Amino acid sequence: MTNIISHFQEHDTGASPIHLHNVSLRYNGISVLEEINADIPAGEHIAVVGPNGAGKTTLMKLIAGLIKPTQGEINIFGHGPGSHICIAYVPQRSQVDWDFPANVAEVVMMGRIHQIGFFHWPTRADWTIVREALERVDMSAFSDHRIGELSGGQQQRVFLAQALSQEAEVVLLDEPFTGLDVLSQDAILRILEDLHQAGVTVLIATHDLNLAAKHFDQVMLLNRRLISYGPAAKALSQEALIQAYGKQVHMLPGADGALILSDTCCEGEDEFLKS
Repeated sequence: MTNIISHFQEHDTGASPIHLHNVSLRYNGISVLEEINADIPAGEHIAVVGPNGAGKTTLMKLIAGLIKPTQGEINIFGHGPGSHICIAYVPQRSQVDWDFPANVAEVVMMGRIHQIGFFHWPTRADWTIVREALERVDMSAFSDHRIGELSGGQQQRVFLAQALSQEAEVVLLDEPFTGLDVLSQDAILRILEDLHQAGVTVLIATHDLNLAAKHFDQVMLLNRRLISYGPAAKALSQEALIQAYGKQVHMLPGADGALILSDTCCEGEDEFLKS
């Protein structure tokens, strides 16, 4: 895996940041996102949080270039999102066709399509990159398995391997921890931390405020508009959370200054420390 990590470290992490200017999206007359303005420096490790329907998935798809904003501009390392191949987008597991007839190695190789070209066969060097990516996420033993046969945590690791094989400079993950046990979550967090250390910009959408506050440098709190953006203690202030969640939340004082936030539109509770 040394070759892939070295590739990331050679990238210019001082390059232009991801720039969102006045980004809005309307769908069938309904406002999905409203005037999002943010600069995301290269190499940042950011959690995008907010209630159901806040626009987290929409923001990911806009940055990935899968959809276009109704108004505003998205600029990524000097390019529009649809023209830059450095972006890897991992959708929610519920949006993936797990019956697709491909094995693990083939799924990871799909990350190389832009480099290889649609009408060319992978070279020995391409397969070496795929093997290294699978080694990095500890999935080499499953390379011949069908993707649909794997557990949720294994599937997420395969898609991270695909991002590694793509040599992506920006990795976007939509709810990657949903339905995973603690061990699987920890395994993925370790991989994301390695990417972070290598200078890769990582954004995840998650409803888990505790995880966001504990493991990510910056937190972006959305509810159709950008409520707050910054370190967790600032972005997840009581005032900001009430703005984002409104009547959907109940905030109770906990031990050692903790606040318990119960989001009635989502399952379970999230707890985080308030400084």
